[in-house]
Amino acid sequence: MGHDELISIAEYAKMHGVKPNTVRKKILRGGYKTAVKIGRNWVISRNEPYTDKRKKEAGRMKVKNLMKITRQESGVVLYDGGDLIICNWSNIDGMPRLSPGGLGLLGLNEELVVDGEPERIEDIGAWLDTQEHRVIYDANDDYPLLAGLGGKLYRVNGAYVGAYVIAPNGWN
Repeated sequence: MGHDELISIAEYAKMHGVKPNTVRKKILRGGYKTAVKIGRNWVISRNEPYTDKRKKEAGRMKVKNLMKITRQESGVVLYDGGDLIICNWSNIDGMPRLSPGGLGLLGLNEELVVDGEPERIEDIGAWLDTQEHRVIYDANDDYPLLAGLGGKLYRVNGAYVGAYVIAPNGWN
């Protein structure tokens, strides 16, 4: 394990958009290399990879939230109409929020379908320059930081909305 930070299974579950009981069951099946029991509580390395092969079919994955897709708490969402938001989606339902108590913008508790594997982007800013877009929300003024920053690009579709979801390298 080295110098990996150990965290509770509740925190690990939140990071990956699943329920603590899902993580606990996987631990009991031997599904994690770094999980250890300390007293009555299980802990796991923050860097332990989370994999879930359920609901995958022909290069598509069905999920309920962006944390499960990106394994990050924040990033960029570029909607098909060109609206772009830079936001945190670590709230209880894992969907983007414009403010801590604001309206969710992607999915609205619908099942999201991720098409294929994520594409690696070397420069998010340069990629965005090739897309018609307008920034409608960026509370922390992170947009200029995307120039030269790499990340992963996911194509996500819901029943009513489609978007590109970008998980910048080094973001939570």
